[in-house]
Amino acid sequence: MLEKLKQFKFYSGWRGRGLSFEVGDGWYGLLYRFSCEVQKLIDTEVESKDLKIVQVKSKYASLRVYTAGNSYEFDSLLDKYVEEAERTCEFCGNPGKVINKGSWLYVCCENCKHRINVT
Repeated sequence: MLEKLKQFKFYSGWRGRGLSFEVGDGWYGLLYRFSCEVQKLIDTEVESKDLKIVQVKSKYASLRVYTAGNSYEFDSLLDKYVEEAERTCEFCGNPGKVINKGSWLYVCCENCKHRINVT
């Protein structure tokens, strides 16, 4: 799935150096759907072809996407996927909820919660 994401030209990374996706495997499907919708915005000229996504990561159990140049429509679309990520296990993609493991927050399902040893 990661290779599919890297095919989208707007994932340029900082100063065109390439982008690493700093999220768990469970969010890759969600990011792919998001990317397809972003590409539709670009193809229909709702979003600029100059859009650059420079960082994608998980922080405080939330999906964070940092950009250089984007529209209101992009922001609305991103909000939809950030909300979905807050209910999606970052490890496997199943429904999950926010958990605390030490000083880290994750979105995790019950099965993965036991796998990463959260009590």
